[in-house]
Amino acid sequence: MLFNLKEDPSQQYNLATKKPDKLKSMITEFEQIRGKEYTSIEALELH
Repeated sequence: MLFNLKEDPSQQYNLATKKPDKLKSMITEFEQIRGKEYTSIEALELH
């Protein structure tokens, strides 16, 4: 899922299908920072 929190703070409009390249680049950046062992958001702990 991908949301614009500034324009949609209640997270009603998932932008993943409209902006697949943005989602893919964000996932790639996340994996570079956190690693690929985080397979779901539930496993994520922010530090």
